[in-house]
Amino acid sequence: MNAPDRYERFVVPEGTKKVSYERDTKIVNAGSFSVEREDHTIGNILRMQLHRDPNVLFAGYKLPHPLQYKIVVRIHTTSQSSPTQAYTQAIDDLDRELDYLKKAVEGLDKGRYLLLWEGIGLEGKSNLKALDEAVMLPKVKQKVERHWRKV
Repeated sequence: MNAPDRYERFVVPEGTKKVSYERDTKIVNAGSFSVEREDHTIGNILRMQLHRDPNVLFAGYKLPHPLQYKIVVRIHTTSQSSPTQAYTQAIDDLDRELDYLKKAVEGLDKGRYLLLWEGIGLEGKSNLKALDEAVMLPKVKQKVERHWRKV
């Protein structure tokens, strides 16, 4: 078959940097980060985190080609920040959020509550998600309160 080996999707070759930065020569405070062996999962999460930063004017990503396993993240910032500062801050913020989520899931009482998906667009499906009250935001919890069932 003509397809590349599967391990090439996630194993960074020796001598290749995971992340490289190229400054934009035409726009001030703009640049592109090439992230090797990543796809839409990381690209979209990173883009959304960059949009939360008030100093970021533009953040987007693309996959140059389906057989090239890398994403290119483009960032344009205000004069108070630089693309490298915004990228580093976004990665640090995501790292903290994922640590918090990991601790919340590890401390989850698996049989405490089940969120029923009725009324959320998944009627008739047998999907049930175990969630702890502390993980859900108060507003979200209020909206789905009627769908909670004590186990």
